[in-house]
Amino acid sequence: MLLHNQWELKIMRPDLTNVLYRLRQLLKDDVTTKIARIKTDSFVQVHQLVFCQMV
Repeated sequence: MLLHNQWELKIMRPDLTNVLYRLRQLLKDDVTTKIARIKTDSFVQVHQLVFCQMV
């Protein structure tokens, strides 16, 4: 999936902290906690879904 690959390039491991910080402000604490436990591969898909919902 091309879109998924583009998100993988944009979201690097060092940037995960910033992404989690942004999601923490947008989502509830319980949801953010669950997202924080997801692996990097699945996390990219979750962030992509959240981004689509925000747009």
